[in-house]
Amino acid sequence: MASNRSIVALFDLDGTLIRVGDPVHHAAFEHATKVVFGAEIDIASLELAGAVDRRLYDQVTARLGTDPTEAESRFTEWSSVLGRYYHRRVDPHDRADWVLPGAPELLKKLQAAGIALAIATGSIRSVAELKLLGAGLSDYFPAGAFGDEASDRPALVKQALASASERYGRRFLAADSVVIGDTPADISAARQSGTRVVAVATGRFGIDELEWHGPDATFGDLTDVDAVMQAIRGSAAQPSRASRP
Repeated sequence: MASNRSIVALFDLDGTLIRVGDPVHHAAFEHATKVVFGAEIDIASLELAGAVDRRLYDQVTARLGTDPTEAESRFTEWSSVLGRYYHRRVDPHDRADWVLPGAPELLKKLQAAGIALAIATGSIRSVAELKLLGAGLSDYFPAGAFGDEASDRPALVKQALASASERYGRRFLAADSVVIGDTPADISAARQSGTRVVAVATGRFGIDELEWHGPDATFGDLTDVDAVMQAIRGSAAQPSRASRP
């Protein structure tokens, strides 16, 4: 349990803690859409950076002309098919080498410092939990929000805060929080939610692209653990352009 509960760090998963671009997750999304709606889709035609699975589902069902009431009623079925497909094709050991540099060390140090941790990922819960398990990161995240629980990134941040508040026994405010993510969508969600945000260029966007959106700090990766910790804690001494890959 965290003792320094004045801060909660809300981590994105893909592109932030583990490698971005999971082909089995993409295939599972397409498979679930075919099984439930009988439609072939190309997930590459969607905007995936910073995406939430529920939002992608809504985009696809709208594109297919599915009645909104039917789409809503079939989301649980669709996400179940997606999760089963992923679990049947991914052994946890398959993701052991997907962990990005510095991530385990940072999480270990944050946990030791008593900073509350929560995951805020666009992947549905069953997929995200297997990714975290395979990456060896599950134990760091007693709280979190997932892509089948929120329709967009700001809602995901709000849900992650609520989950952290319940798990750690303290009502975290947005001002107590910092989002750590790899996309402009993470930065935008943090700003809309009133939290601070630390960007890391380990996904599809470079430092300059991320800085254009105005995060509180930007890093090439998470290997400078002490500097990232300072940024998460909100140190005034932390520069914005913190490190380059």
